[in-house]
Amino acid sequence: MTKDKTEPDYTMANNNGNPTLLERLARGDGLAMAVQDANGDSVYSNNKAQMGFLAANKFLLVGKSFVDANKSYEKLDVNVKRFGERNGVSKYMGETGTAFARAHPYIVLSDAATDADAVELQYLKLAAMNYMKLIAAGIEPPNAYVAAGLRARWILMGAWQELVADTNTLYVEHVIVGGEGDASAAGGVDRANNIAGVLTAMGNYAEGFAAEHFSDDHGTTFITRHADAFWALSEHLFRTKGHHYKNGPSEEYTYRAFVDRYLTAAYEGNFEWPNALDRFVVFHTAIHPFKIRALVTLTAKLIAHGTISNAGLIRLSGAPVGTAVITTTYAALDTMRAEAWYSPFNTVYTNEIRELESFASQIQDNRYGFHMASRLYGVDSVRLVTSPLLENSIEVEQAKSRVSAIAAAAQGMISALNQAVEVGAIAGFALSNARSLEKAASANPLLSMRINTLVTKAVDSVTEARTLNDAITNALPMLPHSVADDE
Repeated sequence: MTKDKTEPDYTMANNNGNPTLLERLARGDGLAMAVQDANGDSVYSNNKAQMGFLAANKFLLVGKSFVDANKSYEKLDVNVKRFGERNGVSKYMGETGTAFARAHPYIVLSDAATDADAVELQYLKLAAMNYMKLIAAGIEPPNAYVAAGLRARWILMGAWQELVADTNTLYVEHVIVGGEGDASAAGGVDRANNIAGVLTAMGNYAEGFAAEHFSDDHGTTFITRHADAFWALSEHLFRTKGHHYKNGPSEEYTYRAFVDRYLTAAYEGNFEWPNALDRFVVFHTAIHPFKIRALVTLTAKLIAHGTISNAGLIRLSGAPVGTAVITTTYAALDTMRAEAWYSPFNTVYTNEIRELESFASQIQDNRYGFHMASRLYGVDSVRLVTSPLLENSIEVEQAKSRVSAIAAAAQGMISALNQAVEVGAIAGFALSNARSLEKAASANPLLSMRINTLVTKAVDSVTEARTLNDAITNALPMLPHSVADDE
């Protein structure tokens, strides 16, 4: 009997001996992917989009010997939501901070039963195995060494416990190596009992590793001095930018400038980025495997131990990505309360300013809940805010639209007064912080222009400051809202 030509022959392999697409489908290839749940590799996720990913050849390596030696150390008792509240950082400062530091040693293997040589050997093992892996992945030696050394130091500071305590299974980017059955070079490094054994297990990687270790520019001294600041900066980056670090053509300049501003402030101008180092490797490749929650919890520990600069502490109050329009507008207006022109502005826009203050306060009191990737922090997502002018809660995006009106009004007024000062029509007005309002005001350019025109006309008609305030008060219009006040 001749087989019907329409019936596929699943047993026949052609295409140079490889299975055909039909044969692959017949054995079920690709079907498991089609029914993946929300955590599946091929399913789009907002959280995964925020996180980005790390290629497997750059995963974090952790030695079994370290894991076994560190089993008694518990994760940090840090409530991420409370840390993100208005005064949440203060718990890790002063007397309570000292008590927290006493309960959580800076180096996790620093108890009396562990001698210094054993801790140093663990650092060397962790740094060596990660260096080899990153070199094999094509990363240049200076970057591979700094990334590996930072990983090793962060692990010894407690980042490993925070990583394994994170219940978010969205991604896993670490591998435990070592043990008798591990024949890899990294496994050999982990089984070594002394420094010589580690260097022998490293083989051809050892000489390059040693050269980087003693580099004046980016060696171990550089890693030890800056590991804490880099960790806190990474927390600040993800909270305020929504990513670890991006190096695309349209993004590299912004992220580079962000990093450099932070470090310049943190070290009071006494910091210069080494030419050999790639910021992306430091702030993405090196730290990515530790997940997001650890960025917060380990930062709390570093605050308690006093290793975060004052500039870094100030930046912990930065608003979560997507909400800065609200908080920055309020901060700008708040700093201008003492300026002569603020009185008429406040008289006309009392309700709008009160609403803005309410929005900003709610966000600043739940910085991780209002983050667009809040679940990566292990915190419930919050997307609604209340207003003293409205009966019902509104979405954050609606709040931003309402805020843009008051920002545009302030910027229009400041611009008009600034023009008047420049031509000598008036004097005595401080006109700072106008740039802080530009982003929020950009959503209402016509309103800003209208108020500029009205205030300019008021300035033209008077010359005395007190009379000018009265004229401005009468000139300022009521503000429109995208969400009706009577909702």
